[in-house]
Amino acid sequence: MSEILERLRAALGPRYVLERELGEGGMAVVYLAHDTRHNRPVAIKVVRTELTGTMGIDRFLREIEVAARLQHPHILPVFDSGVVDDDGRGGLPYFVMPFVAGQTLRQRLTREPRLPVDEAVLIAGEVADALACAHGEGVVHRDIKPENILLSGGHALVADFGVAKALERGAAQPAVAPRAQLTRVGFAVGTPQYMSPEQATGRDEVDARTDQYSLACVLYEMLSGEPPFTGPTPRSVVARSMTAPRPRITKHRPEAPPGLERVLLRAMALDPAERFPDMAAFGAALRSALDRTVAGWGPRRVALAAVAIALVAAVAGAWLARRSGGHAVAPAAETMAVLPFNVSGPDAGVLGEGMVDLLSTNLQGVGGIRTVDPRAVLSRWSSRRKSAHAGLEQSLAVGRELHAGSVLTGSAVSTGGRVRLAADLYSVTGERLGRAQVDGPADSVLGLVDRLSVTLLRDVWRSREPIPNLQISSLTTDSLEALRAYLQGEQYYRRLVWDSALAAYTRATDVDSTFALAHLRRALVYGWTGGYGSSASVKAAAAGFRFADRLPPRDRRLLNGYRAFERGTPAATDSLRAFVAEYPNDLEGWYLLGESLFHIQEFAPQSPDSAIAAFDHVLEGDSTLLPATIHQLDLALLYRDRARFDRTRRVFEASASPMQREALQVAAAIAWGALPADSALRRAFSSGAASFPVMAFRSLYQRPNATSDTLLRIYRWAQDAGARPGSSRQEPSPSGRPRW
Repeated sequence: MSEILERLRAALGPRYVLERELGEGGMAVVYLAHDTRHNRPVAIKVVRTELTGTMGIDRFLREIEVAARLQHPHILPVFDSGVVDDDGRGGLPYFVMPFVAGQTLRQRLTREPRLPVDEAVLIAGEVADALACAHGEGVVHRDIKPENILLSGGHALVADFGVAKALERGAAQPAVAPRAQLTRVGFAVGTPQYMSPEQATGRDEVDARTDQYSLACVLYEMLSGEPPFTGPTPRSVVARSMTAPRPRITKHRPEAPPGLERVLLRAMALDPAERFPDMAAFGAALRSALDRTVAGWGPRRVALAAVAIALVAAVAGAWLARRSGGHAVAPAAETMAVLPFNVSGPDAGVLGEGMVDLLSTNLQGVGGIRTVDPRAVLSRWSSRRKSAHAGLEQSLAVGRELHAGSVLTGSAVSTGGRVRLAADLYSVTGERLGRAQVDGPADSVLGLVDRLSVTLLRDVWRSREPIPNLQISSLTTDSLEALRAYLQGEQYYRRLVWDSALAAYTRATDVDSTFALAHLRRALVYGWTGGYGSSASVKAAAAGFRFADRLPPRDRRLLNGYRAFERGTPAATDSLRAFVAEYPNDLEGWYLLGESLFHIQEFAPQSPDSAIAAFDHVLEGDSTLLPATIHQLDLALLYRDRARFDRTRRVFEASASPMQREALQVAAAIAWGALPADSALRRAFSSGAASFPVMAFRSLYQRPNATSDTLLRIYRWAQDAGARPGSSRQEPSPSGRPRW
């Protein structure tokens, strides 16, 4: 046991029970402790006495006291502070902070040196918000670096406010043995790779712009994988930061927005006067650079990105990483369709469709089981069901239509504060393969789902390996309240009731900020209501990515395909083709493949047949998925395929709004009939479905009798009517209509 730990235990007990050392750095040692008064874990940081100096402890405590008054969601608070001064052995200054279950940004960068651009900007923006708050209270951090930025609960937390300044002032006072202490006035406590030039030269006073410089260096490293200035020694690093040109981030990340590079160059300016006037301005410039990039995408690409990000969340049939990948179950159980449960009793309604999501998620991948996409199941089920309690024959018919080998049916009954779940597994030929029933308190539904899953598996398990432990909460949430809100959101989402879905998903993330699937679903809803690219949407998507380690391999693989598509690389199409080849029933994979094939035409024109076939596959599985009809209609208009247009139009108009239906009618008139009235054209371009008339205008070039004169007259007419026939770009829709 170390001497410091012994002294702390003797001095701080029984208020704080010291447990173990968490880590050690150049300036301090951190210990895990239990706060007995408030029954909570805390971290106690003890600063090395050789840095504070015997004359500097009082100043150190005053600086920590100032920092303790800071209150902001992205600032790690200080609970307590003091000094252990026993037997004249030299004071041990310490301060007490919350114990954060997460990781430092340094740990994240060690594992993943280059972060996605949007996530890096989100982290930097939250740190900027924290620093702006501190600067407003007259507190400059002076040591912003990845080690002092914690990542927890989907957000950044800035730690160690006031420590660097306290150490500088403490070190400025000579001790008994001056040569052993840091005695030079203005000695710069900090980290050379992130230290501003004015701080590195030991100026007596530095202002808030030193933190701006440091944060810009941290953001540069998050994007490039290394700090902007490096060298073999601290002195050489400082020399390069003061003499070398400011590095350009696009050298390492060509896809980084030009506006973001300009923001970084300004924040890392050698002269503080050339930087942003304050941290709030720096944070606003960061977000603006990212927002302008999103707004500059083509309108179809913008909407796609929101959908594609959240498609990862929609793949609720996911597998646990520790599960067996072999085929260890009865052949008929290898492809399983989980059907909606019959429900009765108070608060049981959400479990009807909810059990489709929960059991599909829990059973996917176990012993080689593949569960049918819940979206396809519910679409086919709703089209066939004739009564609240469908018979077995109808259930088996749905399974056969979905090309499943078996169907899982069941019931959920809630009464007297308890829930009973019962399930039967049948092959599509009618043979019963398994039966299970569990019951327990109403607040233990997640555990009941796990027990039900394992009991069913016992009846179909053929492997000599033991049945793996299942834990649905590891893929969703530990919170029943958050889960209930998420399942309600799923019901609304499948019916395209965007406002209600967003409210439900938001409730889920408010309760559990680590709920990755709910974050990604929120990004989807923002995308289809015209809000993609907004601050809320960017945060939702970045939070989902941040917790992607809670998503299993199948989802991550789809996410890789999306990221390749987002970067505009042809590898996206190859990746997604391989994905649907392995998971042919995955509608989300087919949808993303169709989007990728459609948009790759911008760079490599090709036949539309492949994209059309991908969207056909989606609509075969779920004819209510309205977004899958959009590019179908775009291509039918562009290539003047009237038969396909009419077939797809019927599907689209069954769920579209009146304004969207009118926009499609206007497009059909432009492509194949008489030109519409000016007012109708203007409404079409403001309907949220402007791509339809745009594609119709482009199709005019393929008319057999088209001439430059006739096309010019039509385009002039459209411009006079107030339309822009060459662009389908739309502003975000304040009405909440889907942004097609």
